[in-house]
Amino acid sequence: MKAVALTALETPPAVREDLPAPTPEPDQVLVRVRASSVNPADNSIAGGMLKQMGIEYEFPVILGRDYAGVVEQVGADVSRYNVGDDVFGFLLHANPTVREGSWAEFIVVPQDTSIAPAPTGVEAAIAGAAPVAGIAAITAIDALAPSEGETLLIVGATGGVGSFAVQLVARAGATVAAPRCPRTRPTSASLASASCYPATATSPQRRASATPTGSTLSLTS
Repeated sequence: MKAVALTALETPPAVREDLPAPTPEPDQVLVRVRASSVNPADNSIAGGMLKQMGIEYEFPVILGRDYAGVVEQVGADVSRYNVGDDVFGFLLHANPTVREGSWAEFIVVPQDTSIAPAPTGVEAAIAGAAPVAGIAAITAIDALAPSEGETLLIVGATGGVGSFAVQLVARAGATVAAPRCPRTRPTSASLASASCYPATATSPQRRASATPTGSTLSLTS
C-alpha cells in the first residue's frame, strides 16, 4: 500500500509503497481514500509534539486526519455501510498510539465512530477537507451561541475553520464582520452576507472599532 509516513522523528515524511493494507475487524469498515487535507495536527505529529506530551509513536506513522472515500470492504458485523458507499470522516491523532493516518490508499475505521455518509453532491476533495475544520468551527460557534442582531468578528474568515464559521454564524441570523485583504474579498463575500473590513488594524480593539456602532462582538482566530 502507498502512504505518506514517518519512519522516525529525525526524518521527514516520505511516500512509501511497501506498507501492508489494513484488514478490517468485524466491526470495522475498510475505506479506499480518495481525498484528504493538511491540518496543523499533521505538522504537530510530524514534528514530534505528541511525543513530548507523552504519547507513544508506533512507527511507521502515517500522517493525515481528514478523509473522503469509498467503502472497499466491511467486517462481518457491520450493518450501517455497504461496499461502494461514499463516506467521509477523520482519524484520531492517537488510538492509543500515534500510528494510523489518512494519507494512505486504505484506512480502517469503526462503523460507529469517525465515519459518516458523504454529503450528496459534494466532491470528494471538498468532503475530504471538511471534518477537522468543520468540527472546530461548530464547537466554537456553539460555545459563542450567536443570535440575530449580534455581529461576530471572525479573523481568518477565508481559512479552513473560518470559512465554516462564517456560514454557521449567518445561519444563526447574526452578522459577520471579517478583516480581509483585497485578494480574499470575493471569497469572504461569497461565503455569506459578510461585511469585509481592511485588514490594517493591529489589535482586536482596533478591529472592533471599525465595525458598526452598537454591535456585539466576539473574536475567533
